Amino acid sequence: MKIDLDGNKRDDSPFPVNRAGFIIYSAIHSAREDAQCVMHTHTRAGTAVNA
Repeated sequence: MKIDLDGNKRDDSPFPVNRAGFIIYSAIHSAREDAQCVMHTHTRAGTAVNA
């Protein structure tokens, strides 16, 4: 999903914008103009560590 720095969808997607995730990643994009893409995943190992 593509969204702008105001949290608006920039392409068609059946999914809603995750506002909590938006807060984190919009801060990264705002601070790093050279960042073309910021991704977030939930791997099994990462989830286990977070739990």
